[in-house]
Amino acid sequence: MEPRIGVKYVVPILGCAVALFLGRFLAGAANPWTALILGVEAILLLFAFINPRLGVYLCLAACAYSDLSKRLTILFGPVEGIDVVISLAAAPSLFVATLAGTFFLQIAYVRKGLTKAQLIMFVTCAVIAALNLIRSKDSGGVAASAQVFIGSSLYYFFIPLVSMLFREREDLQRLLRFSAYLFAPVAIYGIWQTIFGFLPFERKYLETGFTMMIGELADAHPRPFSTLASPHPFGVCMAILACVCAFVPMQGTTKRWWEYALAILFVAGCIASFARAAWFILIFAFVGWVCYRQKVTSLLYYGALTALFVLLFANADFMMDHLETAQDLLPTTTAREKEAFNLGTFGTRLWSFRNAVKNPAFHTWFGNPQIMKDFQSGEGNIEEAAHDQLTQILAAYGFVGVLAFVSILVGMLWTVHSRTFRLRQGFRRRAAIGLVSTLAGVIWSGMVFGQHLNVFPVNALFSMAVGILFVLILNNETQPDKTSPRGATASPVTTS
Repeated sequence: MEPRIGVKYVVPILGCAVALFLGRFLAGAANPWTALILGVEAILLLFAFINPRLGVYLCLAACAYSDLSKRLTILFGPVEGIDVVISLAAAPSLFVATLAGTFFLQIAYVRKGLTKAQLIMFVTCAVIAALNLIRSKDSGGVAASAQVFIGSSLYYFFIPLVSMLFREREDLQRLLRFSAYLFAPVAIYGIWQTIFGFLPFERKYLETGFTMMIGELADAHPRPFSTLASPHPFGVCMAILACVCAFVPMQGTTKRWWEYALAILFVAGCIASFARAAWFILIFAFVGWVCYRQKVTSLLYYGALTALFVLLFANADFMMDHLETAQDLLPTTTAREKEAFNLGTFGTRLWSFRNAVKNPAFHTWFGNPQIMKDFQSGEGNIEEAAHDQLTQILAAYGFVGVLAFVSILVGMLWTVHSRTFRLRQGFRRRAAIGLVSTLAGVIWSGMVFGQHLNVFPVNALFSMAVGILFVLILNNETQPDKTSPRGATASPVTTS
């Protein structure tokens, strides 16, 4: 009888008490929406710590919609800086809770140590985080430093986290499907903004000054950013998901029609973003998907890419001199054509290539962070531009940083391709080729247009995909396409 009494009397009484407390809390807050978000975040943090797998899904949901929740605060009252911070803190706080819960359950509770591969991933991410923590101290203020550190380091820990929580094919595919379903409304909303423009509450929020997107109000055809912070992350996320849906089987061992339908939707969202860096991700990824099936074509592709980048850096002056001639050959009749084919922004990239080669201020062993700080704050001139990924690394970390980046990139590509070629034909091989094509496309685009990996939520999606790729190529199951029974314990990731 005692359990029935508890359900009949105690639970309703506690529920009423919690409801009264929450109502009093919401009614007394300056902005009830922010108060509600804070209460929900506190509850979800507990769930993420107790159930880390659920925490990953919650974190991805926050990545997709936290910026929209920030804009919705304008409907419920005055917006202050703390409202913005609380909304945007959802994703990083959920990720930290998930990471802490994973280590507590796997190491402290289950007493199961990290495999060699997981330890290498974790140490690598920790070293990157330590370096970026040192660099973030010069960003100007605690909030700015925290933003730089979170964007440049935190979500890289998704790589070991995925390998610790998702080890079976069915688990990996469920995570990919959830990501695609989650961002499908983001694509639809972005396309809607392209056709009909921003909603009144979005324009009202842009006028508050709590966003760098205020300039979009002056454009006749503002670029959409959907539920994300700006058109750049919107376009890049759409490109990543389009490639994943097109190249990676997300249910079973073969592609389904609805996966191609989602791919078309994300391509449409990518095009609608008018983020040309994202358009080139689609091109690079498709060419990689075609070439990465064989060793010879892979080597030829990398040789062509190397020659392309060498020519871009070596001939930056020549290309700048002929930029106007090239612009005259492109259609610029309508406003949309001017936005799509305007080469003015590419001129800044050419200055970046030129500075890397000819500006002595960039030629240091350990970096000249003042260049990046001046240019990002608007205090620098075009001769301090650092818009592409390699030049940004050169400015921040010098020749040593560029050498380390290139060495790590070549080493990772060598490891990924060598292990992929050893996989038998089947889901793992197809998925690995699709993922490495997508991830490489993001890197190649960043080397031309400016790095994407410090931009939220691109860094989270990218790191999650890297984690899935590592599980695919490092898990030495004898039957690579076999799925485990529901609830079965997954086999560990090994490197033997």
